[in-house]
Amino acid sequence: HPANLPLMALGRQALRKVVPGFRPPSAPPVWARLSGDSLGSRMEAAGFREVQVVTSTATQRIHSPEAYWSGFTRSTPPLAHLFERLVPETTAAVGRESIGALRAQSRDGVPTLTVEACIGLGRA
Repeated sequence: HPANLPLMALGRQALRKVVPGFRPPSAPPVWARLSGDSLGSRMEAAGFREVQVVTSTATQRIHSPEAYWSGFTRSTPPLAHLFERLVPETTAAVGRESIGALRAQSRDGVPTLTVEACIGLGRA
C-alpha cells in the first residue's frame, strides 16, 4: 500500500516541490489499493482456498541512494509512466530532491527505509 512505501511518499513530496500544482492521478493503480485483507479476498475470489496472508515489515539499508532511486523509478510502472511525460530537467530535479530526502533519513550515515510486504499463500 502506498502509505507503507516511504520512497513513493518521498517521490510525491519531491514532485509537489519541483512541479507546483502537481496532482497525482485521481485513481491509484491496482497494486496501490491492495492490503493484506484485500489480497486475501481477491485470492479467495480467484478460487484459492485455505488462504493465508502474511505481512512482514523490515528496515532496508540504502547504500547508494542514487542507484536505488534510479532502479526504483525505472521498475515502478506508475513512476516510469509519469517521468516519461515530464521534461528531462524536471525529472532530474525530482530525482535530486528525492535523493536528498532519502539521505536525510539516515541512521549511522546510511539511509534506511521501512518496507512492508504482503505475501499471499493458498491452495489452488
